[in-house]
Order: sequence, then C-alpha cells, then structure tokens
Amino acid sequence: MATRGIYQFGNVTLYNHWDNYPMGAAFHLLNALKEQHELSLFSLIRGLKESDLHSLNYSLTLDLWGAEYFYEITEDHFINVYEISIETDQKKLVSTKPVIDFINEQVRSYFATNQNDETENINDYLLVKLNNHYYSVNQAIDMFTSEFNEAVDQFNRKMWGNSTSSFKRSFEIANISGIDVNKEKSEYLYLYSPVFTSVYKHQNSNLFDSYIN
Repeated sequence: MATRGIYQFGNVTLYNHWDNYPMGAAFHLLNALKEQHELSLFSLIRGLKESDLHSLNYSLTLDLWGAEYFYEITEDHFINVYEISIETDQKKLVSTKPVIDFINEQVRSYFATNQNDETENINDYLLVKLNNHYYSVNQAIDMFTSEFNEAVDQFNRKMWGNSTSSFKRSFEIANISGIDVNKEKSEYLYLYSPVFTSVYKHQNSNLFDSYIN
C-alpha cells in the first residue's frame, strides 16, 4: 500500500505517492540533496523525480490526495514533519529539526536495523554540509582527496602559493565535514609544512601547521 506524502517549500507543494513515511521521506530528500547539493525549490523539483508539482492550497491538497504525511521545508533548512489523520484530514506536528539531522537520523536507524546488508556503505547515505551545500560523506572524502592530491602535485612542481592554498582548502573540507584525515595531517606536518616554513623564511612553522585545524 502506498504511503502518500506532500512536501511544501514556500507556496509550492510536491506530491509523492510511494514511501513517504519518515524513513522513506528522508531517503527521497537524501537522493535530491546528493544529486543537487543544495536545498531549494529547484533542487527538490529536480531531485524528487517521481513527484507531481502543484500550486494548491493546503486544504485542497489534502482533499484531493489523502496523504498520510506532510513535510514542510523552511528557508532556514528545517523540516517540520506532520502526520495526517485519515479520518479528519487534520495534521499533527511530530518533529521539527534541521533537514540534515532528520535525514541522518533516519539513515542511522535504517543501517542499525539492516546490519547484515554488507552491500551498502553508510557513508554513501550520511550527509555533511559544506558552505550551505550538501554532500554524502563519501562525496566529501572524494573532494578532500582531490584537493589534497592537487596540493601535493603543486608542491612537487614548486608552485608554493597554489600548494599552500590547496592544502588549506583540503583540510577545511575535512574539518567541516568531520571526516578522518589524521594520516594526511601527519604527512602534511612532517613533509610539507617545514618546506613552506623554509621557502617563506618564517621563524617557525606555526602558520602553516595551523592549516590542519
């Protein structure tokens, strides 16, 4: 049986027919954010590919579709989750939290109850937020790795300014997203920071060491 859901962003509503209980809704939103990397009406329209777009007021929406869940997404990236009574079509607020927290809580719950499924990696589903854009943990790891490797390549070509900037950006990605890059931090402190200190004739490596924080 379908679990019908309505997603509202501003004055526009999106109707989705299947799997719109909270865990299903979280995965719908997750797929949209992983693909579009931003939370906006445009990204939801593009990301919720199976949805029907409507500009109807709330009461008409319920009368026409008989949805079980209503998700109100705010401009400050919060989500208000409502259950809708089948008998009365009245909505009841059951939770309010940042969209990323809503998604990640449902993802962790899914993996906790599906521990025997070794074909899926939770880091493909958990989200991190970088400069108001959304990525999976593995996408963030790929971004860090690409930036770090670019920094090493620039270092080897003695492009000191570009290299220091790339190292700094790579560690900013890691620190904001919370991914584990302790190995790369140690490598940077041992191999690269001392060279930058010498090239730029600093008395100590404090400035360049601070890039990892």
